[in-house]
Amino acid sequence: MRALEQANVDLAFLTETKLTGGIHARRGNGYDVIATNAMSKQRGGVALCYRKSDHFEVEETVKHGPNVMAFQLETGRRRYYVVGAYLPRR
Repeated sequence: MRALEQANVDLAFLTETKLTGGIHARRGNGYDVIATNAMSKQRGGVALCYRKSDHFEVEETVKHGPNVMAFQLETGRRRYYVVGAYLPRR
């Protein structure tokens, strides 16, 4: 999250997080983190990292299994439906 802060990133999807058991930082460096539980410590998982902004709001985050997450991004009068996914190699 330190790298996101240094790059002045407000919102990012991370893939192949390999986070399991619900064990991960929920906040850090001004960012909130929502993550799925990966299938194993060796493969999969996605996470959404975002910091509060006057320009947008993250709402209704939904995890669709270990490798897919969706949320609504509200920017004033507009609302966008965003999906982040990780497609592992077989």
